Amino acid sequence: MRSNSALRLYDNGIIPSNDDGVSPYLGLLADCAAQILCASDTASMLNALFESVRVKLNLSVYFCYRYDGTNSLFLEEHGGLTPTQSGAASHLVLGQGPCGLVAADRAPHIFNRVRNSKDARLAYARAIGLAAYVGTPLMQGDTLLGTLGFGRKATMPFSRAEVQFLRAICSFVAIAKNRLQTERTLRETTYARDALAIEQARLVDRIETLSRLSDTSAVAATLAHEMTQPLTAAANYIASAEMALGGLGDADILRRLVQARTQITRSAQIIAKARHLIETGTVINDHTNLCEVLSDSLELALADHHGPVPAMIYDIDPSVTALVADSVQITQVLTNLLRNAATALRGTANPTITVSCRRTQDGTVEIGVIDNGPGFDPEADSARFHQRATSTTGGLGIGLSVCRSIVAAHNGVIRAENTARGGAAVYFTLPGA
Repeated sequence: MRSNSALRLYDNGIIPSNDDGVSPYLGLLADCAAQILCASDTASMLNALFESVRVKLNLSVYFCYRYDGTNSLFLEEHGGLTPTQSGAASHLVLGQGPCGLVAADRAPHIFNRVRNSKDARLAYARAIGLAAYVGTPLMQGDTLLGTLGFGRKATMPFSRAEVQFLRAICSFVAIAKNRLQTERTLRETTYARDALAIEQARLVDRIETLSRLSDTSAVAATLAHEMTQPLTAAANYIASAEMALGGLGDADILRRLVQARTQITRSAQIIAKARHLIETGTVINDHTNLCEVLSDSLELALADHHGPVPAMIYDIDPSVTALVADSVQITQVLTNLLRNAATALRGTANPTITVSCRRTQDGTVEIGVIDNGPGFDPEADSARFHQRATSTTGGLGIGLSVCRSIVAAHNGVIRAENTARGGAAVYFTLPGA
């Protein structure tokens, strides 16, 4: 990655100097900074900024692109363009055009002789009549948020003072964009979490009433209880993001909020599955990707784990890539088993969890979660494993009751045993794809 302090010039020699340096722009910079950092939305912030500096710097257009994190840029806001012109520039890939070049290099670029240049990357700029262009990446730490570029049609190159001023403005815009995006995502995620928590409480009340009338509803009650897991994980992610926002935060906040949104979505899916189980007493099977289920289960199981994270060993039969199962519910099974194993390993030297997967002779798939902890209590834990419990204290209880119900609904079996080395192992079977 090139340093974003690098300054790249094209077909224009030296940037014209300004005898007065940046002093003519200090007052304007202060005004723009105050305006940017107090903005409540990106569109009004950029449009107001453009109007504030357009005449002073003789600007004709501006482009603000959002980076999607992969290879694409999308025109988020713009000024001075016709609908046709903005449509033609609505999407770029890294390295395409001046803005794509800025994004690819994570460095400012200056084109002071657009009309005389034969550079193919400037074809669009020439087509809309630009004579000079300055583009700057919008960075938050090492994370690229997008690019912000300014162009002028007047035949006069950007001076060094103008370039320094625009780069300073772009640094403020990057801070403001990150703040606005983080606050918006946090607000939406918090609303979604609160709404799901209310829905969960209503559903649990309803199911507990029905559980007096039906064994199936009792099973659904335990399944509904499992919504606490992703909601708790989401709450933890949101809380960490809120703490980080005590300052301006960093780009990692958005990753935490995405994780929170994922867990909230998982809660909504669990609610839907619980309702289906109440109404029909069946599960909805589909071809489920084994790797995705394992990845999601591990993330959820360790979301609220305290202490050393156990080492993970995967012993997977390469011929098993998919299962015939309900992915949401099987994720819940593995999440419970992984969480119980991680809990049992607290205080164990070199804690290790092994996830195995084998195809059996009858065509089913057997999945196992094995740890090197103290193992099961042959009497107490066996009784709790085979009965519907009311507490998760000690690492067994309602979670394993739910596992047993879900596996049975998939026409599978589940068993728990101690390993020869003293650890605990839980195996369950599912239809193979």
